[in-house]
Amino acid sequence: MKKKKKLLNLTLIAGLTLYPLSVSALQKSETVYSNLNSDGSIYKTVVSNHLSWITENEIEDESELKNILNINGEEEFNQNQNKLSWKSLGKDIFYQGETDKPQPIKTEIKYFLNEEEKNIEEMLGKEGNIKIEFTFTNNLKNMIRINGINNELCTPFVTTIGTIIDSENNKNFKINNGKIINTGTRNMVVGLASPGLYESLNIKELKELNKITLTYETTNFSMNSIYIVSTPKLLEETDLKIFDSMDNLYNNMQELQKNMDKLENGIIELEKGTSTLSNGSKELVNGIKEAKNAINRLNNGSLALEKGLKQIVLALENASSELNKINSANSLNQLNTLKKENTNTINLLIEKTGTNLENLTKLYIQNNLKDYEGNEPYLLNIKSTYELICLLNMNNKSINTTIESLKNTTSNINTLITSLKNATNELSKGATNLSYGLTNLKKGIDKIYNGSTSLDAGIQDLNKGANTLCNGAKDYNKLGIQKLNNHVKMIKNYTNKFESLLDLSKDYNGFTSKNSNTTNFISIIKPIKITYKR
Repeated sequence: MKKKKKLLNLTLIAGLTLYPLSVSALQKSETVYSNLNSDGSIYKTVVSNHLSWITENEIEDESELKNILNINGEEEFNQNQNKLSWKSLGKDIFYQGETDKPQPIKTEIKYFLNEEEKNIEEMLGKEGNIKIEFTFTNNLKNMIRINGINNELCTPFVTTIGTIIDSENNKNFKINNGKIINTGTRNMVVGLASPGLYESLNIKELKELNKITLTYETTNFSMNSIYIVSTPKLLEETDLKIFDSMDNLYNNMQELQKNMDKLENGIIELEKGTSTLSNGSKELVNGIKEAKNAINRLNNGSLALEKGLKQIVLALENASSELNKINSANSLNQLNTLKKENTNTINLLIEKTGTNLENLTKLYIQNNLKDYEGNEPYLLNIKSTYELICLLNMNNKSINTTIESLKNTTSNINTLITSLKNATNELSKGATNLSYGLTNLKKGIDKIYNGSTSLDAGIQDLNKGANTLCNGAKDYNKLGIQKLNNHVKMIKNYTNKFESLLDLSKDYNGFTSKNSNTTNFISIIKPIKITYKR
């Protein structure tokens, strides 16, 4: 009778604790009480149910329990397999029954004395270092499809343990996932676990949440009652509000990645174009140099006049042809298009940071990001974005210089080539003007050669800048945008998993029924002591 009264009191306390604040329909609370052996195995289970907000009509209920007993009233019921019909008297109904159904959370307990595993009976009254390991296994697995991929998720449970250990014979308590409160004469031990969470999310930091380890020193080992409480609840919907903007961030990140890929491909094409331009400028310099050498040989009398004139005209025509290739409208259009794309990319990069270039510069300087070697995604993004913007601005300056140099040099060279052709024609008319013509021709060729070498130097600088920009864009895309994109995808995946875990928690409708609003598992390991010290 005393035990029955104690069980009734526990049932009433659990029922009041779980009592909802405001409902308009039938509410059902289920509490599963189990007695455990010292190793965590179950040897007896009783389930108590509390039906609340009862009308005086007949109540339809559902339960898998056996030997059902009304423990708090006179209401009668009819049972047809798992269907129960209660004749309500308008009061809350408390009833209990038995089950041998395997529980969703399996408990395994191991005991160690001085690092050696032992049966608890072998440790009673002994002195030494104690370690107790509680290992919990979540057997309630579900196959959930997320983003087109099947994921095995465990219905989320939070499991806590609690016990009290005296301070007279015990000291130096430690617990990995929990808290120990010393009241002077006693130590209140509380541990927390969430079995199955690591298997669901595969986050290494959660791996130890399947286990609670308690260690301490004793001079006379014994064990008080240990209570273990599990509930199928991990998150509230409000806990996921932090992820509300995740979809928008994910979509923006995908758009940024797409544009960055386009930019990288465009810069690669630029590098190829500047490489071709570089080769052409070298051919131009070599052609003009050949013409210059021919004039020197002619002036020195090493070539016959007619042969020398033909070589000069041919060399000038080749130089003019290469110049026209380099300074074609298409080349200038490509450079102007590249400059425009660079400017658009700079604006896009600044826009994606949510600030302006002035603030971005301040963030870069204030955080000393020039020499930053950390792995914080936000700072890496600021560093890479600012440095790429600087690189693009420098590239635009090189493009402006190159365009101006091309225009000026082209104008000068075309004018000089026309003059040189006229001078050459004059030379062919008569030897009387040969000396004067050669002198002017040499001066003109020298000017062309000097201009072409300057043009070649500018083009080589542009080619180097394009190569640097290409490598920088590749690194920025790979180490910055792609890495950040992978982080966003990972967070998005975890968000979807958390939402699925929340759904699994809400969909859990009971251990021995399918209509329970709340379910709690309460287990006890009874105290094990001896009256003398071994």
